[in-house]
Amino acid sequence: MKLNLGGGNKKLEGYVNVDLFAENPEYRVDLMKLPWPFADKSVDAVAMFHFLEHVEDLEQTILEVHRILKTGGEFWVVVPHARHPAAYDISHRHRLNCSTFQTMSGKSYYRFGGKQIFQTTFFKMPMVNFHWIQWTPLDLISTNFPVFFEKFIPIAPAHIEWKGVAV
Repeated sequence: MKLNLGGGNKKLEGYVNVDLFAENPEYRVDLMKLPWPFADKSVDAVAMFHFLEHVEDLEQTILEVHRILKTGGEFWVVVPHARHPAAYDISHRHRLNCSTFQTMSGKSYYRFGGKQIFQTTFFKMPMVNFHWIQWTPLDLISTNFPVFFEKFIPIAPAHIEWKGVAV
């Protein structure tokens, strides 16, 4: 089973919608209340598009995703970049940047019990969010050298798209 968590009314092909406020989700769940009603290691993939920045407890939500994902299960996230104006929406509780995903997918001494819980399989930090512009030359730098880009280039990326697998 693949879950689209917090997807609202937007359907994602191959995924089951899980939302509290959507019109007809397959599962009506308050995702702010943990634990979620899914068994340990029972889910093949989790998608969160423009939802992770809204959760109350970011670290516990990430751990909950890890709990329900099978080993090797995919976690797919899209969030506005911390420096983009969209990140400052009043309903956003967190502003995320490349370091957020490096913490999730690396060995973090201060989080997750010092263990690596995800391995990055895809990372992209595009400059624009228009379907008719697929990439810009700055996308190559922001995606391949994200820490350098965030530190030295004063242009806000549009969003971050990250995929990782549970380890």
